[in-house]
Amino acid sequence: MQEEDRAIALAQTVLRQGEMRLQAQLQVAIGADQRAMTMGAVFIAGAAACLGFASDADIPGLTGALVAAAQLLVGAGLAIGAAWPTAFRLVGSRPNLWWTDDVKTKPLAAALEKESNNYAKYIATNDDALDTAANWLMWGAVVGASAPVVGALAWAVVALAV
Repeated sequence: MQEEDRAIALAQTVLRQGEMRLQAQLQVAIGADQRAMTMGAVFIAGAAACLGFASDADIPGLTGALVAAAQLLVGAGLAIGAAWPTAFRLVGSRPNLWWTDDVKTKPLAAALEKESNNYAKYIATNDDALDTAANWLMWGAVVGASAPVVGALAWAVVALAV
């Protein structure tokens, strides 16, 4: 009985650690979504300012403003894409799955081990979703943050040509 108690305690500890990891991933995802939406909103506001400037600009200024606005909108789209809903696994289990004959006849440690293996799959799924969102946000930041430089270059090229 001593060994069975140790196995149950170990399985409960592993399961609890998996739950903590899933909860931490959820907190990271919420923060990342907030950053992505904020960045998207800032880029959209920047694009609106560029378009406002373009309405009174000469040809070089109009070109630079339109190029910068377009690039800011692409950056905003990438940032918002980073926050787009994806398959994200949450902590917890489906209680009805614990009442199958397969689970009811197993030792508790074996049932908890099976659930901790499910959590491991959920953690991997969430890691993939977080990595994908981080890449979208990184590219959105690169595209949006470089918009003023690209807009200025477009202005300079057209100004020199006119």
